[in-house]
Amino acid sequence: MDIINEQSKHDLQTEHRNALEKISVIMADALKVISNAAKAGNRISGLTTGFPDLDGITKGFNNSDLVLIASRPGMGKTSLALNIALHVAKESRKTVVVFSLEMSREQIASRILSSSSYVNGSKLQNSRFSTEEWKRIEDAAAIISETKLMINDVPCLTVEEMRAQCRSISNLGLVVIDYIQLVPAATKERGCLSEDRVLIKSKISRAMKAMARELDVPVVCLSQLNRGVDGRNMEARRPMLSDLWAIERDADVVIGLFREFYYDRESEYPNIAECIVLKNHRGETGSVNLRWDPEFTKFSSVEASEAE
Repeated sequence: MDIINEQSKHDLQTEHRNALEKISVIMADALKVISNAAKAGNRISGLTTGFPDLDGITKGFNNSDLVLIASRPGMGKTSLALNIALHVAKESRKTVVVFSLEMSREQIASRILSSSSYVNGSKLQNSRFSTEEWKRIEDAAAIISETKLMINDVPCLTVEEMRAQCRSISNLGLVVIDYIQLVPAATKERGCLSEDRVLIKSKISRAMKAMARELDVPVVCLSQLNRGVDGRNMEARRPMLSDLWAIERDADVVIGLFREFYYDRESEYPNIAECIVLKNHRGETGSVNLRWDPEFTKFSSVEASEAE
């Protein structure tokens, strides 16, 4: 057994020994949280995402929550997660950690720069932009560099390895993992072929929920839906909880992302994305429309886009 597993086992045993707490203490803490929120007149209890309508449903991303963002490839779930990560890093001044198991850190940086500077991503890749656009890129880079956004692009990191890295980070505010299908099983289970993929992914999602509770921050994990969704009629192609199999059981919030234009190039709303809250332990479910700008890999509130 490696050092990480020994440390995790020791921490878990310590947590179990200290887990009992009197209801009077718990109730006092709960009343304090409610009272502070009431005094501030703030109905959003967690970190804001930058999308007010979405926050209105979820009440923000709260500490110890596991948030799943799920869609078919190409819907923009990575872009949505990066938009949220940068917003949280700017507004909260806390450290935001992004574990990118698919894209390189250079690709992530390029996407963030494009969405922040409003310079077409292809121009960044081809280094073809005007003097005015280069100024916007420099200004955006300077603002982003002031945040505490951290990126790890090492592939095949296990949840226990991610958790070990996050333990050492002070003022941690949010963890983003892109994406669950690329997360391998725990070290001791690697190479185990006796368990099916659904069971293994269920164990991984359970480990992510445990990480969110231990670190006491929201953990946002992306999930890719299988090809079976594409075989359904248009209305039924919207993500459903059943598309996530067992991994949705551990999630506090599940958000499905859907763009009709992805399937129908003659859609009346080519730049509209539906952000569907399929599960929400803290309140209601519902759907929010966001504007999608593919040239900048950026989502924005429809009202804000119309004002601009």
